[in-house]
Amino acid sequence: MPLYISMDSPLLSVAAKGINGASKAKYDPTKSETAHQVGKSEVSSSTHITSVNYQEMVSVAGVEVLNQTVQVMTSAPRGKTLEEVYQSDVPWAGTFGLGRSDSGSSNSTPSYLENLIRMNAIDRHVCGISITNEGGFLDFGFLDRRAYTGDVLWVEVDSEYMENYWTIQMDGVGLNSALIPNTGGRIQFSPEHRFSFISKSLGERWFANISHDVDPTLNVYTLPCELKNTDTIGFAVNGRIFSVPILTLVLSASPLNSSMCLTAIRRVDDSQFLDDKLIVMGAIQMRSYYTILSYEKEHQGLALGLAQASGVRLGGNPN
Repeated sequence: MPLYISMDSPLLSVAAKGINGASKAKYDPTKSETAHQVGKSEVSSSTHITSVNYQEMVSVAGVEVLNQTVQVMTSAPRGKTLEEVYQSDVPWAGTFGLGRSDSGSSNSTPSYLENLIRMNAIDRHVCGISITNEGGFLDFGFLDRRAYTGDVLWVEVDSEYMENYWTIQMDGVGLNSALIPNTGGRIQFSPEHRFSFISKSLGERWFANISHDVDPTLNVYTLPCELKNTDTIGFAVNGRIFSVPILTLVLSASPLNSSMCLTAIRRVDDSQFLDDKLIVMGAIQMRSYYTILSYEKEHQGLALGLAQASGVRLGGNPN
């Protein structure tokens, strides 16, 4: 079943047979000998989707977790499709949750990765994430040296900020390798979204020295199409700047101005949804990095590793 990677929840969610959605890959718990319902159906306060949890055997690349909690989406609100609810332009079958569970709570739901760690099923307590145009790779229990260049920067996870999310502190954002003053804050990794999200205030400071606009329909930033590979955008963490060509975030020419191009950075005007100190990094921007989730003791707690993506992957464990 094709699922989006999610780093904001430990739950694995799947579309049930009969729900209104375009995906042909749907789950029918009545056909499974290992599915056991847990509790009653609930309605999400944010998406208004009705779902019910099951304990189910989940297998990824032949590695099984026998009692993984699976959230089965049974109905969408007001006759909407799943694609409409999640604003997806491709069929939506569900999400593969890699979010942090609350280890201090007896009611916490461990992710598939956390269950692998508890089972001692993997050598290292890590998961490397490579996102590509074709999809990507999840490296459970190892890091693929082919997937990144340079050294990995390990950063402590801001575990006090928004439960379940993988969020780190950043020094600020940069343009053409120059750090912009007073832009420090946090980065939250959210590969289930294609676009990255920033506030209007942060966008004005980030793009102050470059021609830019905002598409009124998509609310994404537009930048000059004639940018060069030497024009870069990035952020700094623990004194290290991660810069990539702005062209890696360019999608297509703007329908309103052929000299400007749509980017994968969306402006959020509602400060209640996104504050001025937070970047939500989506899948398109994450393609430029090898992202590592670590539960290893040597990092004295949860840590996130970052390195520049190499763009070269052969698949499988190189070891």
